[in-house]
Amino acid sequence: MSRAITYAASLDEVFQLTVDRATDLLAAERSLLMVANNDGLLVLRASHGIDTAVASDIQEPLSEALIPSLALRLGAPPESFLGVPLVVAGAITGILVVIRTAPSTEADHDEWVLSALADQAAAALEKTRLDEIGEFREQLIGVVGHDLRTPLNTILMGARLLLLREGLGETETEVARRITRSAMLATRLIDVLLDFTRSRLGGAYPSIPRAST
Repeated sequence: MSRAITYAASLDEVFQLTVDRATDLLAAERSLLMVANNDGLLVLRASHGIDTAVASDIQEPLSEALIPSLALRLGAPPESFLGVPLVVAGAITGILVVIRTAPSTEADHDEWVLSALADQAAAALEKTRLDEIGEFREQLIGVVGHDLRTPLNTILMGARLLLLREGLGETETEVARRITRSAMLATRLIDVLLDFTRSRLGGAYPSIPRAST
């Protein structure tokens, strides 16, 4: 399972591998994996043996009523359900469930197997979210760094114009020189940051729409 997840192309593929493997290992007829959406409701992300028309309509809060509600929706007795949570960063973000008509004689072992599969899916979910956060952070750094160049160039040009003026006192001249040096240093740092961000983002910056003024 770990090997399969390593080569999975997407998070949805990982989820589907998880439910398929859970069905096989635990001799289940049906299985499903649900993950909380932005509203805190569990929605179906992958399933095995469940009608797609029924599956697409499932949205449930994470509560003690979850299994009875699923049992009613799927037409199966609650005692045929075995479910374990998906835990990401210490918080429950989903659930992995198998449905079996035949009773199990190894309940502890079955729960351990299902938990191991849920942990693999949770790890993939956490990695995907961290990757998305990292990519957004790099995009934001790139956009902000790019926009900072204009005010820095204005500061640099203004300081250089001051240095060209006659009649500046010694103190004013030194201040203008310090402003020039600081602006040049900041510009070089931004150039390095933008080069790094550009290489990470494949040579382009995203465009962020701005409100007209």
